[in-house]
Amino acid sequence: MQMTRADLIPYAIKGWEMWTNSQEWLGINPGVVAAPGLSLAFTEEEVATLEYRAAARRERGAQIEIVTASKARSIEPGLSTEVIAASYCPMDGFAKANQTGFALSQALKTAGVGIHGAYRVERVEPEDGGYAIIGPKGETVRARRLVLAGGVWLEEMLNWLAVRIPIKTLVNQLAVTERIEPVMRTVICIASGLLSLKQFDNGTVVIGGGWQGRGNRATGSTQVIPENLIGNVRLAVHANPNLVHTRLVRAWCGFEAETADAMPVIGEVPGIANAF
Repeated sequence: MQMTRADLIPYAIKGWEMWTNSQEWLGINPGVVAAPGLSLAFTEEEVATLEYRAAARRERGAQIEIVTASKARSIEPGLSTEVIAASYCPMDGFAKANQTGFALSQALKTAGVGIHGAYRVERVEPEDGGYAIIGPKGETVRARRLVLAGGVWLEEMLNWLAVRIPIKTLVNQLAVTERIEPVMRTVICIASGLLSLKQFDNGTVVIGGGWQGRGNRATGSTQVIPENLIGNVRLAVHANPNLVHTRLVRAWCGFEAETADAMPVIGEVPGIANAF
């Protein structure tokens, strides 16, 4: 919530409410954990950043407040003594990505939706009453409505409909630790945005923060940059020293799509019927 752009806070709140109540509409909880969030400041300049950011998000409905270092440590006892203040939001959390995909897949199948998971789409052609979705060998699936939810590949997908929107590809690095005893009970980030920490119920801690790796969206290949991984892990230990002797199990990269203004592209495709 705290790193969400201010204009998107109403959507983030609705999304949080939706996913924390997923049992009601999805029929299963795909590992969603509701937890408070802390964004940490280590300098006076970072405190000012948090104050500005919190004020802008409060105007749009987010419950974010600035708390003292002692208050932050009462919420999260494992925090570094270098923390001088923090912003606190009770509305945060995380989900297990693999369980989320499985839950959505099962819900769609239960609703009678056919899933072609290995179907490679070469192009989409409008036709009377809908669309022809064409594979590499000319095989065709037909649909009345079209939803393009391709992440970093959205730019190429929109090209099928002669719509031009540049999409930037971020190659975000993540790392996961071995299983350890509980060392945090909140989602932790920092004022610069270069760290995110969350501990799952099996004891593993996922370390992120948007540190970049190498990747090619055309081929799907990715590569971790060791120096960036080291920087990310150092920040994690700086924020929560309990991690200092924890071993990493693996690190990987994932693609994230971003538009020129970092705002979402969502809704009906202008001038094209039944395409979203």
